[in-house]
Amino acid sequence: VLEMDTSVECNSKYLDEGLYSLMCPAVSTAGKYQLDVNFADIKGVLTPIRFSPFDVVIHPGHATPETTEVSSGGLEVDIGTGQKVVRFNSHVGLFGSFVVAAKDMFANEVNVGGNRFIARVKGDINAEPSDRLVRVIDQGNGHYTFAYKVSYASSYQIDVAMLTNSGIHGEYYLNKGSFKD
Repeated sequence: VLEMDTSVECNSKYLDEGLYSLMCPAVSTAGKYQLDVNFADIKGVLTPIRFSPFDVVIHPGHATPETTEVSSGGLEVDIGTGQKVVRFNSHVGLFGSFVVAAKDMFANEVNVGGNRFIARVKGDINAEPSDRLVRVIDQGNGHYTFAYKVSYASSYQIDVAMLTNSGIHGEYYLNKGSFKD
């Protein structure tokens, strides 16, 4: 039995010479768990095997663009819809920033760095091409700081993409920002 907030049953299969194989349902939430392994005698009385329960740590999987999201620096809740929206306010010529938290396919926060992102400011025609790219700083803990600046007061869009092993992934974060002088 794998113990979390609720218990789940694991199936066992006898292999050979006293060895068993356990098959447990997938756990989607990263964290610490306990695995209780019991032996049922012929009457069905359960007895824990030696050293049971066992500590089990489920780590987050690799980051995916579908669940990775802005965690600070522009995240708001729309009063009308109650949904998360991202809006950035910044000043001309000064760096603004926001933080993205990398998450696995089950929305567990990834706690290591190494993911690659590319981001750019769209709509700033006066900026040099190199200034249109947003600087991405890997914090080494699954969080990434995006730093940007614009050359004149206007509304812009910041496009963010996560690069995967197969190249640039098709999932983009389209966020409109308002930049003031």
